[in-house]
Amino acid sequence: MFRFRIRNLAIFGLVLSGCLLVPHFQDASESEDQRLAKLGAEIRTELEEYLDVRFRDLPKLERIASEHRCDEVESASRSGWVAASAVDPTGTNDRLWRAAGLLKPSDTVSTQRNRLDCFASRSLYQVNAKRILVLLDSLHRDERRVLTHEMVHALQDQQGDLRAMLARPVEPDERIAVLAAVEGTAEYVSGKLAELGKTSSGCGGSLSGALWELDKALGKIPHLANAPPSVSIPAYVPYVFGERLACRMVERHGKAGLDSLLARPPSGTWQLWHLDDYMHDIRPTDWDTAWAFLPALPKGWTPLGQARAGEARLAALPLVWNRKVAKKLLLGRGLSWRGDRLWVASSDDGARSAILWRLAFTDQGKAMDFARGWWALRETRLGRKLPAWKKRAKSASWTDSTRVAYLVRVEGTEVGIGEGFDSLATHRLLARTMVRPRRGS
Repeated sequence: MFRFRIRNLAIFGLVLSGCLLVPHFQDASESEDQRLAKLGAEIRTELEEYLDVRFRDLPKLERIASEHRCDEVESASRSGWVAASAVDPTGTNDRLWRAAGLLKPSDTVSTQRNRLDCFASRSLYQVNAKRILVLLDSLHRDERRVLTHEMVHALQDQQGDLRAMLARPVEPDERIAVLAAVEGTAEYVSGKLAELGKTSSGCGGSLSGALWELDKALGKIPHLANAPPSVSIPAYVPYVFGERLACRMVERHGKAGLDSLLARPPSGTWQLWHLDDYMHDIRPTDWDTAWAFLPALPKGWTPLGQARAGEARLAALPLVWNRKVAKKLLLGRGLSWRGDRLWVASSDDGARSAILWRLAFTDQGKAMDFARGWWALRETRLGRKLPAWKKRAKSASWTDSTRVAYLVRVEGTEVGIGEGFDSLATHRLLARTMVRPRRGS
């Protein structure tokens, strides 16, 4: 009887504690939502005072549960446009970048972007829905800064058409630079508000220093330790280099510099670390881009696409293939790149790709450094020893057993690269491509 009474008391105790736990968890959930709303209201006041602007409306704030983070982010990306998709909205450039060696053959931009969004994102501003999704948990103590970043985006969207601004550029390189104005401003403002009263640490160092720091940081992000930097770095460039540019704009022009940065964003990634080029609106060297201006392709080949790779992708490239070469190429102010145009063709059966690539540098020495560096990278990518670049030679070439040719040529301050066609076609097409006159400077 005594044993029965104890058992009943135990069951009653469990039932009672269960009944008490349900409202406890509900209260905890409600308090988290209340805390988020309170935090949003505080940040709104801070932003309006710091930037001397006013929100028309406070954006909708919704919590992301950590265990459902990937599902929430994927759903948000499908149901409404987000700024991160501006780096490569369709993923159609995958084959182009792979053919040029700017993306590992086994990886796609879309796959890596999903991994980035899922595991690196703690917050997201959804432009269509005008809402902010934010992850709040004990592992992320910088939630105020993260939320401030997204609320800056909401403010940008209320002051102008954020989607139109980010969708306007056609060049992938320009799109990354425009995104840097948006993300860089949000990074700078959120960092300043998070560290009010602290001594400023300046606006960052050289291109090479910033890239090494970025590369090191990427390795510490869970699930991104093995991600190819050729994908990750262009995605992170807007945050790292955009913040540096926003900082320098404020140093020169005060907070009004942030407005001018958004009104006239950079037109290419090289301007993100060459501030004088941005201030004086110095454009890159370019050439006629239409396929009609190029020599006729060999039979069995069709155009796949063309683009400007830009300094961001080129600077990130050695980090993927050969870090020793990277250190050499990134000394000083970086690559001294001044323009490039990449044309990619595909065989009719889709089995092969070929490239014609023309690049401009500040001087012949820098052009030669890049040409030799590219040849070293090609060795790494092919996994075989190539013919040595002769001391005074201005070109290097190799033809494999299937007659596919690889050619690098230096002419003055320019470098020409041709790969993928047979030997005769590669030499002929690259020679004719490099005689095209420059368009702008």
